[in-house]
Amino acid sequence: GNGLIALEKIKENPYEIILMDIQMPVMDGVSTTIKIRQNLQINIPIIGCSAHSLGSEKNTCMHVGMNDYITKPYTERDLVNAVLRNLRLQSKQSQSQQKIKSKPSLDRQEVMQAFYQLEIELGSSVLKLLINELLNRIPDDLKTIASVVIPDDNTRLERLAHNLSGSLSAMKLKNGHTLAGNLERACRAHEDEVAIREIASNLQDYLGELLEAIPDYLK
Repeated sequence: GNGLIALEKIKENPYEIILMDIQMPVMDGVSTTIKIRQNLQINIPIIGCSAHSLGSEKNTCMHVGMNDYITKPYTERDLVNAVLRNLRLQSKQSQSQQKIKSKPSLDRQEVMQAFYQLEIELGSSVLKLLINELLNRIPDDLKTIASVVIPDDNTRLERLAHNLSGSLSAMKLKNGHTLAGNLERACRAHEDEVAIREIASNLQDYLGELLEAIPDYLK
């Protein structure tokens, strides 16, 4: 009947996909989608349904977190294709996330080898200064990444990722350099919020594990 009813149903029941009418009383589809994405933090596929074919309305719907958009009157084929397209995409994303989570984000051997090579090149005293600087910096970077509100802070997140990428590269930490670079590029390309949050989460995991691994080298 309206967006408020939809929110209550989503809290109470698991769904695979949502067909979101744009024009509804009490709470419209755009406002409801914002609540689902920001308040409930639910990543369920949402397909916007509207009688308007305006590009501006479609852009608004995609910007607030909808995954697709179909215009009324739509055919049965249009509807089925949209549902299948988004369910398949969701399935691929879940499989991809499981593969990522099954692998440790930090290779401790890579860290030890990188630091050993730096010690040969720079000396132990200089290396310890660099390591301590990294140790002091990582907690602040983790807090900043966690506090960023996408897309409002895209520029801030891009700048942080750029600086981190350079620092991790200088420390010969290739995996960390790659993760930070991925986040920087995603922010610069204005990718969707879900994609940026996933990339940022990968970087957070890496930094957290790096923070735990560094003291082993200093022993």
